[in-house]
Amino acid sequence: MQTDVKPYWWGPALGGAPTLDLAAEVVQLREDSPSAREDGSVIGAARMTTTRVASVIPHSAADLQQQTGLALNLQSMWLNTYTEGDFAALHVDRPDAVLTGLLAVGHVTEPLVVCPELIALNSADLLELAALEPFPRGESLTLSADRFLFLRGAAVPHHRPPVNVTSQVLTVTFAPKVARGGQ
Repeated sequence: MQTDVKPYWWGPALGGAPTLDLAAEVVQLREDSPSAREDGSVIGAARMTTTRVASVIPHSAADLQQQTGLALNLQSMWLNTYTEGDFAALHVDRPDAVLTGLLAVGHVTEPLVVCPELIALNSADLLELAALEPFPRGESLTLSADRFLFLRGAAVPHHRPPVNVTSQVLTVTFAPKVARGGQ
């Protein structure tokens, strides 16, 4: 990663809490150990419930894209629910999700820990570290309910240690815009 590219930043104020239109798709994540995805990215051990979000009212996809300050396409939206003891151990996001927006829903959540010092690790080394130390030290960031935290999650290893209080996080992923004709 280039040193002039920020690993994360805060978006502008939303001007009020959004309403989430939830889809029917619900996934219970119960991974006991880290693993590598087919694309080579690392998924850590995890325990949480995630629900697909159909829309974020009153914000359109274009509004959410504009929040990033970058030319990206909205890829997916999920509501992650963490109950006491739930977690997402050290991992990186899928490579096609070049940017992840995170927003606390309801109350301010317990911190997300980002580890920009681990960016240089290859997938095999990150997988080994995730198995040995699923919650390494890093920079703790408390999510906000009124502005997105934008994280280059496919490049920056991060984790959410076990939580003490039930909380929800809106997770929005963005992919690069593809030129017409696929170029």
